[in-house]
Amino acid sequence: MAIPLLRITLFGGIAAAASAQTIDFNTHIRPILNQNCTSCHGGVKAAGDISFIYRETATKVGKKSKRPVIVPGKPDESELIARITSMDTEYRMPPADHAAALPPEKIALLREWIRQGAEWQEHWAFVPPRKPAVPVFGDGNLQRGGEGGSSVSPAPGPIDAFVRAKLAEQGLKPAAEASRPALLRRVSLDLIGLPPTPEEVAEFAADQSPQAYERQVDRLLASPHFGERWASMWLDLARYADTKGYEKDEHRTVWKYRDWVVDAFNRNLPYDRFVIEQLAGDLLPNATIEQHIATGFHRQTQVNDEGGTDDEEYRVAAVVDRVATTWQVVNAVTFACVQCHSHPYDPIRHEEYYRFFAVLNGTRDADFNNDHPTLRVPADPARYDAAWRLRREVEAMRRGVVQAGAKLEAEHAQWRAMPVTTANVRPEATPVVRDNEIAVDGTVTSSARYELTLPVLALSAEPISALRFEARPVDPEKARHTPERGFVVTRIEIALARPDGTVEPLEVGRFFPDTENFTTVATKVVAKPAATVVAAVTENPPTAVGDGGPEAAPGDRDPRAPQSKKRAGASARKMAAADTRDVTIDFHFAANPTISGPRWVVAALREPIVAPPGSNVHVTLVHSNGITSKPAPIRRLRVQASADARWNQLARDPEIARRAARVTEALAELAKIPGIDLPVLAELPPREARETRLFARGNFLEKKGGALAPGVPELFPALPANRPANRLTVAEWFFQPGQPLTARVAVNRFWEQLFGRGIVPTLEDFGSAGEWPSHPELLDWLALRFERELRWDMKALLRELVLSATYRQDARITPETLAKDPQNRWLARGPRQRLTAEMVRDQALFASGLLTRTLGGEPVMPPQPAGVWQTVYNNKNWVDETGPGRYRRALYTFWKRSAAYPGFLTFDMPARDLCTARRTPTNTPLQALVTLNDVVYQEAAAALAARAAREVGADASMEAQIARAFELVISRPPTAGEAKRLRELHAQLHVEGDETRAMRAVGVAILNLDAAFNR
Repeated sequence: MAIPLLRITLFGGIAAAASAQTIDFNTHIRPILNQNCTSCHGGVKAAGDISFIYRETATKVGKKSKRPVIVPGKPDESELIARITSMDTEYRMPPADHAAALPPEKIALLREWIRQGAEWQEHWAFVPPRKPAVPVFGDGNLQRGGEGGSSVSPAPGPIDAFVRAKLAEQGLKPAAEASRPALLRRVSLDLIGLPPTPEEVAEFAADQSPQAYERQVDRLLASPHFGERWASMWLDLARYADTKGYEKDEHRTVWKYRDWVVDAFNRNLPYDRFVIEQLAGDLLPNATIEQHIATGFHRQTQVNDEGGTDDEEYRVAAVVDRVATTWQVVNAVTFACVQCHSHPYDPIRHEEYYRFFAVLNGTRDADFNNDHPTLRVPADPARYDAAWRLRREVEAMRRGVVQAGAKLEAEHAQWRAMPVTTANVRPEATPVVRDNEIAVDGTVTSSARYELTLPVLALSAEPISALRFEARPVDPEKARHTPERGFVVTRIEIALARPDGTVEPLEVGRFFPDTENFTTVATKVVAKPAATVVAAVTENPPTAVGDGGPEAAPGDRDPRAPQSKKRAGASARKMAAADTRDVTIDFHFAANPTISGPRWVVAALREPIVAPPGSNVHVTLVHSNGITSKPAPIRRLRVQASADARWNQLARDPEIARRAARVTEALAELAKIPGIDLPVLAELPPREARETRLFARGNFLEKKGGALAPGVPELFPALPANRPANRLTVAEWFFQPGQPLTARVAVNRFWEQLFGRGIVPTLEDFGSAGEWPSHPELLDWLALRFERELRWDMKALLRELVLSATYRQDARITPETLAKDPQNRWLARGPRQRLTAEMVRDQALFASGLLTRTLGGEPVMPPQPAGVWQTVYNNKNWVDETGPGRYRRALYTFWKRSAAYPGFLTFDMPARDLCTARRTPTNTPLQALVTLNDVVYQEAAAALAARAAREVGADASMEAQIARAFELVISRPPTAGEAKRLRELHAQLHVEGDETRAMRAVGVAILNLDAAFNR
């Protein structure tokens, strides 16, 4: 169909204009394709096998047209041009039912781009930065400061050069430097989250040296409150909360991770180490307790404690969250989009998502109610080193026991399954014996008792050497993908029953593991009724220091994998029936009241057994899956009970006995150190590694294809060839030279915190669907300086930013800047932004003198409106603090995901269900209602009035008190107009003999001023 003449004429004029410039793919073409084409021809859907994400698919021959979509240099032969210019609505693209026809100017750009060769470019953010030349200043210095400003203007640096170059392009000039009170208030709130005191402002104003401001910046960077301010930013990214989320939203003890973040900022841990330790601190060589604590970053994922949920579903959900969070935090890539399909806009394929998923799919946690694995962390950081030395000492001794047992078994052990003569399961259950396996038809209760009779198979001069109990999956095929719910053996009784009817109990002495894949220390075996305690070692006791026991998850990941074994050395002393001692293995565990009964195989060493003909071995296994106070991990079980011979050799070995005694002693020392059990990351041993396959449309129940090896998208540099593709390698890979995004994203995040707007405004998306940088050369210069010259020094970066002349500008808006740059994109004035939720509250407490400045510790519950906590199946209550905790910094407020602190939510703090890269500031009447009526601000206003009166003296005037209160909050004296309005308010409320009410109202008014809400 012919195009109307009018349109041809108009189009021709636009095309002529387009041909006069070189068409840039990223600037001119990619936005057109993303907005109009990729919804049907992108990563989600590639209609006709055509995708505009990749050049090779954009230039291929269309299925229907049989013509190339794009023919470089020949727009008239390109199907793309034919489709977008057609007047036939059945043929035209975009389809009429999806969007309107492309405007002529966009068609002209596409046509000219193809004519110029259809050059395809990688999105700017995926190209490693190159250090640009710093622009040269044209007319020298910035303007001098205004009233109260510095006597010496700051010397413009490279940051200012890039900014001024853009200002010149926009026909704008930089503003004068801010007044000293305004500047100190700004930088104090930005660096430590608290306003300056009037005395600090006065000191700064009196210091006329050129280094006056620099000294103030260095003082703030050295403040212990620096870490608290910047931890608030990071905890949004880490989705930190004091509860687990989902339905019950039970409490979770994770504040030690929060304190680690504060401390890391305060000690200026380099940014690369800061991130690497959080992603993989547990895998670092000789990892410290602090590096294990850091991995709490990825244990902030939610856990579903609701009854009847699928643990594997929510384990997968946690891994999905970790994948998305890792890319969001480190590279600002919307990687979550690739879970169900290839990325809609960026060249990241569906399969590549699951290769990265495989990197994070090997941790021990699995939606356990007990948050396993956990690490026992001393409450007092001063005791970290002592506790860690004890822990490492115990682990080394346990490792020696493991190696000794493995050596002994390698020399002597040959196992064979024993037939079962009789089997009973109590309470009532129906046992089934097939091929020497003892199974149960249906489920067993939380205190099931297996009673087995095993015939003695041979006669000789040697006693029984050892028995081994192996729990196998009920459903081996299912166990390959979804672990069955496990159980714990609480007691093992072994006796030799002779034909004459006598029964000789065999006392179990010590249990030994045969693997080094344990997570902590030793446990106890108690012989009852006597109070004899002997040392024992278990493979996977709870990560908390305490008791543990043999545990079993018979549906562990791969039933074909070698199973762990535990063996016990028993006393050789023969005992009369009246001296029988039950051996109880104390442990902690949590699971449902019933489970599918496991399949048991009992094996013995292939050695002769001394016993009269017709003797039997009676074995009683008691297992539990009841809920106890201190849960432990669920693991596969193999226990061996020995009467004598070679395993007694191990049990009696004096060196082993010495180590075991030291284990008991060290555990006692550890138990005396108060601490908390912190959820941390821990890797599964290689024999239990999970298989990762691609999820069809993101559904974990519908997998396709073969196993995927861990990896990263091809869009980015390759992983080191000589390193395992694990969490540590990938964490370090993010910081290897040539990475395009890591440094850019980091400096952009710090810039946004200081200037209120990122150089790339979409902090969460550096991809092609995000916004372009306002100052791309400055972004690359900062990124490379941060990486190569500052060596990831966060305080050094912040110092350079706040010392820049750009940061120090006056924030007042002129008619010119309002007209040309209302959002301050080009930085023609200083930053003026709203205080964060934390700063609003902290400022009120700080100015009033109520603020408790103690760093770290357990979360607190300051006053909040009654009835906020109404969570189902959760009887926890909010109890208002009455002591110093009532006035702690906002950072330490208990954070419940399903019912977050309302005063903070009103001021735009996120719920922290997921990673939040950027808060969107608002200004609503609800915020005023909070600061006018909330108990916190009422108490702060009363304390502010009392402090002002106290500091100006009993004989001072009401005007002096108001001025002092104003200065404590706003960091400057009130203007004449402000003072007049406050005096009038005081006069309206003043009652003779009751000065408190009027001054408290004045305090509330000051805390609600616009100047108080901004920095």
